Amino acid sequence: MLAGAVLAVLVFTGVGALLSEGSSGQKGAHPVGQAASPAATPIPVLPSPPQLERVGHSQPIGWSNAGNLVINYYNGINDVSTAWPLLSPTAQATFASESDFQSYWGQYASVSARNASGVSDNSDGSVRVPVDVTYNNGANVRVVKRALRVSWLDGRLVIDSDPR
Repeated sequence: MLAGAVLAVLVFTGVGALLSEGSSGQKGAHPVGQAASPAATPIPVLPSPPQLERVGHSQPIGWSNAGNLVINYYNGINDVSTAWPLLSPTAQATFASESDFQSYWGQYASVSARNASGVSDNSDGSVRVPVDVTYNNGANVRVVKRALRVSWLDGRLVIDSDPR
């Protein structure tokens, strides 16, 4: 019984000492006998997104492949299960979620792309793909000249810039 009481005191003292130390291990600024303010709710730590592979000379991005990827993305935008995986986590984050992606593209009656020409290499090994994107919302049609970044991720090509 006495051992249990001693253990409880040691645990309580240890927990108190841990609570009064900051993240750097320094003692807290709370004077003895004064209650500390309630702790803030911790922000969940999300896993970091996969890192884009730096493209070396042994793994260059073919301009034709990059252009086809971009054309296929826009021309297949109504099939979320096909279009969404063509985006890197960075590009996907511009929509917040796959559901938001679907809602965003749902505002258009049709979207298409052509003229993915003039592809150029970036210094980090990715490529820049200029493309003409046609947005049709049912009332208006507009053609926008876009330029998307294409890079490697886990052995496959992905769009790694805002694809809207």
